[in-house]
Amino acid sequence: MSTTNNNLRYFKLFACCITVKGAMRCIVCDLQRNDFSFIPEGLFDIIAEHHHKTIGDIKNTFQNQYDETIDEYFQFLEEQEYGFWCTKEELELFPGLDLSWEEPHQITNAIIDNDNRSNHDYQLIFQQLEELTCNHIQLRFFEAVSFKILEDILKLLEFSSIISVELIFPETSQIRLNELQDLIKQYPRIHVVFVHSAKKFEITRKPEGQAANIIYVTDKISGAEHCGNITSKKFSINIKTFTEAQKHNTCLNKKISIDAVGKIKNCPSCGNSFGNMKDTRLSEAMNKKGFKDLWVISKDQIEICKDCEFRYICTDCRAYIKNPDNIYSKPEKCPYDPYTATGF
Repeated sequence: MSTTNNNLRYFKLFACCITVKGAMRCIVCDLQRNDFSFIPEGLFDIIAEHHHKTIGDIKNTFQNQYDETIDEYFQFLEEQEYGFWCTKEELELFPGLDLSWEEPHQITNAIIDNDNRSNHDYQLIFQQLEELTCNHIQLRFFEAVSFKILEDILKLLEFSSIISVELIFPETSQIRLNELQDLIKQYPRIHVVFVHSAKKFEITRKPEGQAANIIYVTDKISGAEHCGNITSKKFSINIKTFTEAQKHNTCLNKKISIDAVGKIKNCPSCGNSFGNMKDTRLSEAMNKKGFKDLWVISKDQIEICKDCEFRYICTDCRAYIKNPDNIYSKPEKCPYDPYTATGF
């Protein structure tokens, strides 16, 4: 049905479709289909200010000067399946999405870094992460690691409550593809495997029954300093990230990390250490003054980011920032400028 026949009706966005305004551009985030579209600022304003009006009333608000444009706006929303036509009575039956965020786990994810200096007690680390109800672990190896070492580490998780493990190691490890596939089959907690410093980018075809992807990337990840790159490829367009981003830091919130020499940090790239695994429990480090400070720095508080249309679907970095003396400074490794809409 054309919008011209809907002047007496209302258009309601689906609760999972939320508009966000930036300095230069506006977007609608589809949190169910994990995608977004750019929309004109005029359409954003109509949705924000006149969503309780019929299309006819909206047109009258602008003295019928922009009827054709308004029809095009709502035709676009209808075609993209961002909402639906309804009566006033039906309009009240569909409340907006609750943007509050709650998470029962003390820690949701952890990073453990490894290089030639590392001598981690993985059994102790995993035990303490379980005590903190951690669900997800990322194991990063900056230098070659043997198949046996990976297998020995994963064996320690056999009866663990930890849900998923992400493996990152260099191609110089010379672990054959069939060995990795067998490892994934044997240890289903493996969520994804990244083989870095590879000769070419490749996502291998998963054998039947294999849940995890094996991805070869050309990036040379030689240390924690590789972290902090902000790109549109890392956008996370879903309800969890969008709601968490309202008041929390989407990278560091409820994260704990152990760097290559055992220092306990928010992120291995961060300068501040809250102890070492040799003499400090993870629970003690997490409850030290200052550890949780970065958890509640949201994009709405960060300079420049607060004016970005991507602020609720983008990751963040507080380890590498433009002005080290200002914790609310923009991420140093973000190339995007929301005031010119360039960089991505």
